[in-house]
Amino acid sequence: MLAVAAGCAGISYLITLPQRPVYRAETAIEIQHPNENFLNLKDFDPGFAAGSAESYVEAQVKILHGEELLDRTASKLRVQERPDMWRDVSLLSAWKNRLGLGRRSHTAPPRDEILANLKDALVVRSAPQSRIIDVQFESTDPH
Repeated sequence: MLAVAAGCAGISYLITLPQRPVYRAETAIEIQHPNENFLNLKDFDPGFAAGSAESYVEAQVKILHGEELLDRTASKLRVQERPDMWRDVSLLSAWKNRLGLGRRSHTAPPRDEILANLKDALVVRSAPQSRIIDVQFESTDPH
């Protein structure tokens, strides 16, 4: 019975060894619709004020989740220089790295791949019939 308990403890250790904690940053943003006569645009474009508040909020969601903003953010945060943000974490390589047996690759993946990974980790959504946008980002890097 002691051998079974030790075997189960060993298997549990091996299963949890490659798991890294996932950190989540969350925030909520209130989007204010520009007033009807913002910079006297109503005089130049009568359809300016005709857009609904929901479509304006949806446009802001697309901007926040857009590739251009992600690219600028990745450049500011120097994501390519932080291997924990983009390193491939297969089960076997994670075991090797945790046990100190694996080689650490310091070559960054292509920028498109990094942006795709960042886009997958970012969740931007608006509450229905609300001006509130929820933004969440998950990463194994606490910073």
